[in-house]
Amino acid sequence: MSENRVVSMPNVMGAVFADMNSQIDEYILQRAANIFGRMDNVVDERYYPPVMSRDQCKHYLHIDSDSKLNKLRKKGLKSHKDGRSVWYVRAEVDKFIMLLPEGK
Repeated sequence: MSENRVVSMPNVMGAVFADMNSQIDEYILQRAANIFGRMDNVVDERYYPPVMSRDQCKHYLHIDSDSKLNKLRKKGLKSHKDGRSVWYVRAEVDKFIMLLPEGK
């Protein structure tokens, strides 16, 4: 005689919901990766060229004064001098931003 195994309904529903939640989480992660992957390199080259002037760098960093930019230079933001001009490499600025502690 074969035994009929009775599975309680809450266990079945719990498994179904856990599987659905897992699928939803995976879908959300895939969509976010797709969206942010497309946004990674969306920088308007006309306004923010690979090598930026002081004013372009201030605008890129959303700061309004030279003193704030100088404070960031003291914290490690790389700059390059050519005579009297100071230039910032956008890739170095991005790297500095990524390594800067939160709230600084």
